[in-house]
Amino acid sequence: FKGGITHLFDAENSYVPYDRQFFSGGGSSVRGWQSRQLHYSKIEVSKDFSEESYRFLSNILGSGVVLEGSYEMRYKFPRPAGIDPGIAEQISNIGVVGFVDFGNTYHWFAENPKDKISMKFTDYFTKLAWAFGIGFRYDTPLGPVRLNLALPIYRPYTSRADYFLFNEPNVLKDLQIHIDIGQSF
Repeated sequence: FKGGITHLFDAENSYVPYDRQFFSGGGSSVRGWQSRQLHYSKIEVSKDFSEESYRFLSNILGSGVVLEGSYEMRYKFPRPAGIDPGIAEQISNIGVVGFVDFGNTYHWFAENPKDKISMKFTDYFTKLAWAFGIGFRYDTPLGPVRLNLALPIYRPYTSRADYFLFNEPNVLKDLQIHIDIGQSF
């Protein structure tokens, strides 16, 4: 679980440094979305910005609040007996995981202050995005090399119907593939 809040006491004369802003989405976050592309906002692609502008803003401007969590079930293959020790060692370095991620960021700094969404305390929990997937691991001396395949299950929107995986005609169009080194948490 990860949570954080940034509060500006003097919003007009303050700046939140890049490394103190919150981002969500990606291989070590909510894996059903591309890195830094998940935030609950009124700003949308094609309505307010082009796809390129939206991605650019998402990469450089974070949010003021983050809530995230993950649940993983990991299985590492045991070292098989009775085969070549070198092959047995390689097999024992392989693992698989199933996971469910949830999270979102709120109060995106790209929003105009007068357009910010007013949220109730319960909205921070009911507006969480959800994703699930499977992953493959291979342990190395630097840490596991991870390949994750994830699909978004649910994404709340402010100005259109919420996204539900089970209502989509082609669910694989939203498949996200992440390749990373190290543990996700």
